[in-house]
Amino acid sequence: MNFLEISPYVLGESGLTWYSVFVLAGAILTLIISNYLYKKDPESKKCPDLIFNTFLVGFPMGLVGARIWFVLSELEWYLSNPIEILMVWEGGLAIQGGVILGAACGIWYAMHSLKKHGMKLKITTLMDMIIPNILVAQVLGRWGNFFNREVYGACVDRQYALKNWWMLPNWLVENMKGGFSGGVYVACSSSQYAQPLFLYEGILNFIGFILITVILRKYFTKRIDGTLSAAYLIWYGAVRACLEGFRNERFIMRWGEISQSELTSIIYIVLGVAFIGALYIIKYLNDKKINFGLKRLKTETYVNDSIVDSPVEVETNEAKQEDVQVEEKPKKRVNRKIVKKEDK
Repeated sequence: MNFLEISPYVLGESGLTWYSVFVLAGAILTLIISNYLYKKDPESKKCPDLIFNTFLVGFPMGLVGARIWFVLSELEWYLSNPIEILMVWEGGLAIQGGVILGAACGIWYAMHSLKKHGMKLKITTLMDMIIPNILVAQVLGRWGNFFNREVYGACVDRQYALKNWWMLPNWLVENMKGGFSGGVYVACSSSQYAQPLFLYEGILNFIGFILITVILRKYFTKRIDGTLSAAYLIWYGAVRACLEGFRNERFIMRWGEISQSELTSIIYIVLGVAFIGALYIIKYLNDKKINFGLKRLKTETYVNDSIVDSPVEVETNEAKQEDVQVEEKPKKRVNRKIVKKEDK
């Protein structure tokens, strides 16, 4: 059978689609990698199923967020046809919305679980074990777009395709041919080819996964927990922002004249940079706060008798007595001055 004749459906002409298979496979692979990283931490013994339970919360909410994000891009249509909002089997998911809602719900659940089980593992550490691995799910998800014949790039002529895509297998190049192919409209004329945008983004996301989850995690040892999650936001935001200009106009989601994906990508980048900045500022302020706090507690411990039992007992009793004497001397001098004023 010719590859171009393969149906988007796994069996027959309806039911389970290859797109669904790839999305689910990507989610499961993300779960496996995240659980592997989590199990390496000794704190995982307190709650062995934390990653799996977080997945059960984050993944379905991610699908809801992806649907909501797509509906927002066609809001006028869906307001006129509200029942269509529930018909997800007809397509219509936007990964950027899925990441936002799925990550938010997953983080909320994880924070609750960490507190419930009395774990010392920081939420930012856990985020770094999970969020960058979403890039793997996005790689496989884009191959689902390929089988679904959607999210193509801009149209180019045959000469351009043959000259610049020489490294790609012929079956992939031919599948980008415009017109009607297997009953699915490709959004280009029969003499044109659509750029394989799914492949471009898939390759870049895989590179991002290697850089963040493998290289930065292993060799950037002095990082602050949370920077890997921020790196994901910056990387994915940059990839989408750069590739959006190559997307076929038919598959660009817009809010009026504004590209929804480009705007969201910029927000991702800004949030990622701001998150890294906030992490370092918080660390700096916490260090200063701890130092100033110790000095303040020492002063209160030595001056006010009611706070003698303060937890900050780093000095010997002899030293405390000397400090108390030092504080008492000024009081005696003040009393003498008061007496002299009364005599006058």
